[in-house]
Amino acid sequence: MSVIKSYKISGSNLELEEYLHWGFQPNQPDAVQVWILTNVDASDLDVSKLEKLVAFQEDADYEQQSVGNRSKLTISTYLDDAVYTFTCDKIATQKRPYNSEELTTFLMRHIESYQKQEEVFAKQGQFLDEVKKFVERAVDKKARVIEGFSDIANRSRVKAEHQLEILNELQAFMRNSKFK
Repeated sequence: MSVIKSYKISGSNLELEEYLHWGFQPNQPDAVQVWILTNVDASDLDVSKLEKLVAFQEDADYEQQSVGNRSKLTISTYLDDAVYTFTCDKIATQKRPYNSEELTTFLMRHIESYQKQEEVFAKQGQFLDEVKKFVERAVDKKARVIEGFSDIANRSRVKAEHQLEILNELQAFMRNSKFK
């Protein structure tokens, strides 16, 4: 079970590149398997079908069969429940490590992902700073409302005291949380 990453059509021949491992290990000696199909039936060389197979990006099963003097490669995908069949004269496979272009692509994706995470963290930090300022202003406002009432049984004062208690708890939570 693995993922088809690319294809290449050369006349009536087809090459499919399959990444054998889900986890990325840069020095894996058998990271990529290249399926080389010689003299593929023209009806099986449908570019839209191959594009769909490459775009799938999920596990697939592979089955090789001999049909008379010809070979057949069947690739079955799970989530879209599709079956891709390639009939040809000969099927060969080669295993190889990642090449420099593939390693560069992995590295660039990792850097891009890191940058996006940093942007999200920065936005979350800004949002939390704004929430902290809002809570501080609300605490000050409620404290002034409470000071304005001398009668401790006043309904507005009791309500403001309760709100101030909740705001203080929220402030304490924000101070003690790891979102600093």
